[in-house]
Amino acid sequence: MEREVIREGVTSILKGKSGEDREKLEGRTKPIVDEYLNNVDLMEAFTCISELYHIETIHWLVEVVFNTVVEKKEKDRVNAGKLFGYLLKNESLPRIEFIKGVNAVLEFAEDLQIDIPKFWEYFADMMGTILVEKILDFNFLKESSTFLMSNGLAGRYVASVLHQMAKIDMGRTVDLWQKSGLSLSDFKVDNCEEFVEANKLDFLEQAVVNGVTSDGEATPKDSLSENLDALLPKNDINLIFGFIDEKYPAPRDTPLIRTLVGRVTLACIDGVNTNCVLNEVKLRSFGVPILKKYLDAVKSSELQALYSLQALVNSLEHPNKLLHSIFDVLYDCDVISEDAFIEWEESTEQGEQEGKGVALKSCTQFFQWLKTAEPEDEEEEQQKVSFQIGEESKEETVIEKSNEIVEDIGDKAVEEV
Repeated sequence: MEREVIREGVTSILKGKSGEDREKLEGRTKPIVDEYLNNVDLMEAFTCISELYHIETIHWLVEVVFNTVVEKKEKDRVNAGKLFGYLLKNESLPRIEFIKGVNAVLEFAEDLQIDIPKFWEYFADMMGTILVEKILDFNFLKESSTFLMSNGLAGRYVASVLHQMAKIDMGRTVDLWQKSGLSLSDFKVDNCEEFVEANKLDFLEQAVVNGVTSDGEATPKDSLSENLDALLPKNDINLIFGFIDEKYPAPRDTPLIRTLVGRVTLACIDGVNTNCVLNEVKLRSFGVPILKKYLDAVKSSELQALYSLQALVNSLEHPNKLLHSIFDVLYDCDVISEDAFIEWEESTEQGEQEGKGVALKSCTQFFQWLKTAEPEDEEEEQQKVSFQIGEESKEETVIEKSNEIVEDIGDKAVEEV
């Protein structure tokens, strides 16, 4: 049934009245959205929306959904984006109507950001998935920022969306941006260098440099994350090594490390769509050798790995004890050092705080243990050697004292006689 509906086209999918009153539509739509956010049933939401809206009114849906979810939880805003993506794919929400609806919201962005300080982050939560999953291309950002070009907010809009996309999949985000042919100057950003630094977008520049070979050829069509997702289910470590070593001779850049850590760890988690539980055996036998090779005991890479894990569990909505379990394994297997863990815990790096508080709270016991555990380094080995020598000396001392006691007893016995 679903496939037949999708093939019918826009005019037959939307069955609502063309002259329906906007307030009535909003009143009837909000319960639909609330129900969808509760059960995340895309097909049910689509069916209700298609009965309610007409091609001439469907652009209002963007504003109604945004107003409903803007100050709800992040997962609700992300799920709202998934709903838009579903409607875009089956053409019940045509691209041109979606852009019209987005523009209608962004027209008032200057005022909204005053009333809602995190407006840009909240709005980007809805847009990120649509672009990462390539439902719409990057030109959508230009087309949907008509009202932002004149007030200098287009750059802020794009930066927020890029950050949200990077949280979902850093590698794919960089790959898509590079191939889009766009630059920040297309969004009326005057000093791109300062803007990149101020908005923590340096990962885009690094990838652009590393994503082009010495002879000027562009990177392969498929992104790192897509290739990893295809290779990881085969559970062949050598296959992963061969791919990485061939395509990325010096795998040290931030996007690659983060994507690699995120995808490999995700492959070692069971029940991702239900009840996330770490498959510790798989992480130790399959994930650890891969991560250990490419982090290579470099603290800066280890720190990026921890940021990647923070983003991963945040996207999974912080399953109980998941991050703690991952940390236990990676520390126990010498994948990530104590120094890197402590630096991550204490970091206040702007742009790296999303989900950090919940992540830290879930790992309280891990860090308490880490800070009181015995050191596992050369100093400890020296202590062990010293202890062993001390034990030998102690043993000799005990024997000597025993002999002295025997002699004293003998002397006393002679005196008594």
